[in-house]
Amino acid sequence: MTLLAREDVPGLAVQLPGGEWLAPPVIPGTFLVNLGNIMKRWSNDRFRSTPHGVLNDSGTDRYSIAFFYSPNVDSVIECLPSCVSAGHPPRYPRAVYRDLVLEFYNANYFHRKDYAAGTIAAG
Repeated sequence: MTLLAREDVPGLAVQLPGGEWLAPPVIPGTFLVNLGNIMKRWSNDRFRSTPHGVLNDSGTDRYSIAFFYSPNVDSVIECLPSCVSAGHPPRYPRAVYRDLVLEFYNANYFHRKDYAAGTIAAG
């Protein structure tokens, strides 16, 4: 989960479900919340992560401090009981966090395959 205190420096863009990109409005005194990918599994798709990025072409400095907190790599990730019902069975199978992270990295960081194959030099 990311809590983003936004100011008047533009640049944040989020991708909507249809694929189009949107610059969310700045609402003074509020935070913008981005959720991580595990949240969709825990919540049975009630809460989903949103692809996002920053392109600061304003000429004004923009600062961010990222902090990532993750479960133990051996943790089992499964739908929370409060997010399951007869009409809404779990959409995702139980999985070990380590496997989910590797799946994400392999899908999003293509250079990992070249590095593992030895076609990219370390260093």
